[in-house]
Amino acid sequence: MSWLEHHRQSEQYASKAEVTAQLGDDIEAQKLYAIAAQAEERALDELGHDKPRTYGITAVSAVALYLKAAQWSAAKTLAHRYLGSGRLPKFARRQLKDLLDSIEMRQVGIDPHNARMHVSAKGSEIVMGGAPLNSVVAVAKNLESLIYRTAEYIKNLPHRKRGEPSKEIRNSYRPWILQSQPGSYQFAVSVQETRQLDMFDPDDIHPKQIIDRLFDILQACAGSPRDELSSIVPDDDYRKTFLKLTRDLAPTENGDFSQIDIRSASGTQTIALIPGTRGAINEVIRDDFTPSSIEYEQTEIRGILRALHLDRDWIEIVPHGVEKGRRIYRAGDEVDDRIGPMVNHSVLVRAAQAGDKLHFLDIEADE
Repeated sequence: MSWLEHHRQSEQYASKAEVTAQLGDDIEAQKLYAIAAQAEERALDELGHDKPRTYGITAVSAVALYLKAAQWSAAKTLAHRYLGSGRLPKFARRQLKDLLDSIEMRQVGIDPHNARMHVSAKGSEIVMGGAPLNSVVAVAKNLESLIYRTAEYIKNLPHRKRGEPSKEIRNSYRPWILQSQPGSYQFAVSVQETRQLDMFDPDDIHPKQIIDRLFDILQACAGSPRDELSSIVPDDDYRKTFLKLTRDLAPTENGDFSQIDIRSASGTQTIALIPGTRGAINEVIRDDFTPSSIEYEQTEIRGILRALHLDRDWIEIVPHGVEKGRRIYRAGDEVDDRIGPMVNHSVLVRAAQAGDKLHFLDIEADE
């Protein structure tokens, strides 16, 4: 058979695989992709050295088909073989190296295309490919909390106030930070699938479900934090936590970042978080989640969060310019995965003055 006959056979099996995948039979689709890849390999054997461009296109196609067939080892071996052949044009070498990166991510359970969000930061302190470490770590830590919270919400787990996510959640859906396209300061966030999902377990969720749902939640928090978010997250405890974590992710007026953009995997939608996002979310938090029984005068305290004991229902703030700390009570409802990272940092606390005591209402970063 000629190159053309093998190549057409490959196209036919690849087309059948795509239809099969759309019908939901991933296992059969992978078998068909593997047959298509083998046909493409045979097509390459029929090509002479006088057609380097066709050779490059076919080589990339064969490796990509093995990747779709989830045959990582075959895809990797073939890519290295073609890269070492000396017959590939530059465009094919570049594409095969990109495919090798995708293969490595697939091998550890990361979807390199769909199950990710792209995050970029802008601000006066941001340079091409660089940003202050403490600010980047804070954003990454916040996104980690949001990913775990989203997984817990999708799985209908009870709202968690204390401690880290369960071992099952941490082992099953591990957040990753990936290098993104060169830009102001960018990275991608993905979820590693660290165990084989059981296709018969209705409680199993795919990393793409987590990323897609989180994107919808962030979009609602930034755009319509009351109406749209209520329809996506009807549970009050989860909704309040998502609102506060999104507010924590948004830049402050005097912070290193002036804007954080979160782009979907497809690149068709972008969420812009700016300092004004905090104000809009604060209105919803105050209107919907401030206890109706609070009749005392409300006050704001700026200072350093020096200590906390949520199980005993208090936090301690050292106001700026003052040496003695102030203890604020009734803080036990705050979740510790967002308040913990604020310790020893400047915060803004809203409280109600009840005689000589302060009752906790809310807390956010003030840096």
